[in-house]
Amino acid sequence: MALTDPVVKQAVAKDKRYLISDEKGLYLEIHPNGRKYWVIRYFVDKKERRTSAGTYPEVSLKQARDKNYEFRMSMKTGKPVGADRETFANVADEWIKKRMIPTKAESYLKVIRSRLDRYILPHVGHMKLDDLNSSIILQLCRKIEDRGTIETALRVKVIIGQVFNYAVATSRANTNPTLALKGALQTKKIREC
Repeated sequence: MALTDPVVKQAVAKDKRYLISDEKGLYLEIHPNGRKYWVIRYFVDKKERRTSAGTYPEVSLKQARDKNYEFRMSMKTGKPVGADRETFANVADEWIKKRMIPTKAESYLKVIRSRLDRYILPHVGHMKLDDLNSSIILQLCRKIEDRGTIETALRVKVIIGQVFNYAVATSRANTNPTLALKGALQTKKIREC
């Protein structure tokens, strides 16, 4: 069943991220923090891929459908629009499913998802991988440091780095921009006795 403007507007956050289907591979993804993202799902060599059509309400339902139509038409030419520029949120979601869920304890996964949903995705989730550089990541981590949560800033950098390592390994990024941040963040002070 196709989405309507009132359904999109009234979609509420839940404990976990979830999708609401529109039609022809277009979905609205709602995050626990209440942010809403348009996602286009498609398949290449029987593998699911995702690309962003923007965030709601900046991109309306009609605009998201138009972007989806343009994307589907471009797939017929063999070079989908935006397919080679996936968002950080899409790759982070795949990283969790493929690398974290099979090997990590649920309690650890909960912490990772919490940090993604609270600190990372609201700020850089919508960004394309090749637009996300070390300067942007440093600004994000510095904002967290400024709140006095130095350890959290370091952990956020590590998570972003792990997602980028996965993106490099799956040929969706050329480099990991967090590598340039070595020594740029504060470290937790050790008490002297």
